[in-house]
Amino acid sequence: MLSNNMMDNSDFLSDAFPADYSNAASGVFDMHLRKGNKEKRESAFQIGVIRTDIALKGPFSKTSKASYLVNYRYLS
Repeated sequence: MLSNNMMDNSDFLSDAFPADYSNAASGVFDMHLRKGNKEKRESAFQIGVIRTDIALKGPFSKTSKASYLVNYRYLS
């Protein structure tokens, strides 16, 4: 199961494929993951009947250009 907090954008291709996908015969689902926020820390918490989802993202430090993105998902 994929969390919507981790996905950036996605494409589903079902006919002719670009050369990037080699010998795909029936369909391609191209997913891209989100990048962490380099400017400020953010968090998200979602709770529902069958799932709990926690996401955290932000910079490692104020001087670094590196960022983190952490997601925890529990399905009952």
